[in-house]
Amino acid sequence: MSYYVIFNGVDSRELNLHIEMLPAKVSPQQRYTTTAVSGRHGVLTETDGTFEPYTQSVEFTALDLSKLDKICSVFKGISWLTLSDELHRKYKARVANAIEFSQIIRLWRRFIVQFEVQPFGYETQPQNFIATNNSKIFNYGTYESEPKITVYGTGDITLNINGKGIILKGITDKVVIDSEMQNAYNGAVLMNQNMNGEFPIFKVGENSNLNDNEYLTIARHEIKIDLEGIISAAAYLLDNKGRFAIVHRPDRMIDILNIMQKYDIEPKRIRFVYPKMNRDSHVLLVEGMYKGKKGLKIEPPLYAHNDDGSYSNEVRRMFGEKIDE
Repeated sequence: MSYYVIFNGVDSRELNLHIEMLPAKVSPQQRYTTTAVSGRHGVLTETDGTFEPYTQSVEFTALDLSKLDKICSVFKGISWLTLSDELHRKYKARVANAIEFSQIIRLWRRFIVQFEVQPFGYETQPQNFIATNNSKIFNYGTYESEPKITVYGTGDITLNINGKGIILKGITDKVVIDSEMQNAYNGAVLMNQNMNGEFPIFKVGENSNLNDNEYLTIARHEIKIDLEGIISAAAYLLDNKGRFAIVHRPDRMIDILNIMQKYDIEPKRIRFVYPKMNRDSHVLLVEGMYKGKKGLKIEPPLYAHNDDGSYSNEVRRMFGEKIDE
């Protein structure tokens, strides 16, 4: 069997390079941090879900020394790497060592290229999908992916993926959402400031712009009634000074406040809920009073979990536990 690699868009066979054997497959290692906690056995081990790059070394034999210039120019820098035993996949890789003429000649035309490989592979011929409302997209890989999504339209657009909402403001033609690069743009113009919400992730298997749970779909995506319908109905039912409370996504805060005031429900209290410290808020609590006086209070944040994943003391008190501070 003839082995080869493709790097910087060049097939190693074009350089008359012989490969005796390709490197073994490597499973990337997840990144961990450990912290010693006073009064606790062992250490606290945490991961942010990211993976380390890894090194793969390929040994070549140069069959044609007249191509040395080309060889040295190809195997440098950062580019896509494809191995002949995995032609359907490419990897982002960097040549980690320098290749020199003298090295190739001195070592009987043999030399080693060390590739620092990023942990995830990409399809060499990725499929493009056109998605409309209620569409489903499948991730056939073995790990969640960070997609690149182009959204076409004008004005303010709400995009829902797997139950998470993204609001795009002031779109004039289209916007590209690049989850890997954590950027939204149209051509050379960055549009991160026009985007409200987290960059989407495609889980393994089926992904959709609605929730799998029918009741969550109705509750979160305004299937049966929209936000204005809920607030207007509340205003119709409330007596003077009656209170209205809503739990929603933080990216809808401006809409909620504006619609409440439109129907004479004056916002009185707002509180942001966070999954844990140093994370983005994922839940918004708003309370208003029908025909109430102006005066809004922003309450301290509510953190649902501690760094180790356990419930915070405030949440435990909500569950009825007695907590000694």
